[in-house]
Amino acid sequence: MVQRNVISDACIYIGANNDCFGRATKITPPTIKHGEVELNDLGSMGTLKLANGKIDGALETKITLNSFYKDIFQKISNPFGSVDLKLCSNVMQFENDEVTANTGLTLYMRGKSSEFPLLGEMNEHDNMNYEMTFNCSMVRLVDNGKELYYIDILNNIWIVNGVDIRKDIIKNLGLA
Repeated sequence: MVQRNVISDACIYIGANNDCFGRATKITPPTIKHGEVELNDLGSMGTLKLANGKIDGALETKITLNSFYKDIFQKISNPFGSVDLKLCSNVMQFENDEVTANTGLTLYMRGKSSEFPLLGEMNEHDNMNYEMTFNCSMVRLVDNGKELYYIDILNNIWIVNGVDIRKDIIKNLGLA
């Protein structure tokens, strides 16, 4: 028996009121790159990379809209204001070629817009594309009600599968 999961659809929401942001045509969620330290001892046969308990680089997401929308522009255009973003997805679970379940996968993000055009990319006879980039300070992935991943940079939180992986580091730094 072969089991497979397929994300069949998604919808994006923006703001505290969860206003539908469904006019988006594309989203690129943040990529998590674990920080590493390299160890290369004298006499060793190679370099070893070990996790250092930090995130390397910014948590960035890109969203492309199918046109310019004034209400969205008003929410994202303040460089000092952050917005809440929520991506809700349906995951279809298959056994062989039969659907056995539909479950929810939700990605929560908080961030501020870091790049957006005043108007979108325009081509003759084509609808305009309006791509925005957000720097996220918080990302949280919830699968069917279970939290898989939670990073909140401002509050020094990093939880993976329910385990706070920075707990001891925060304690040792005197921050807890």
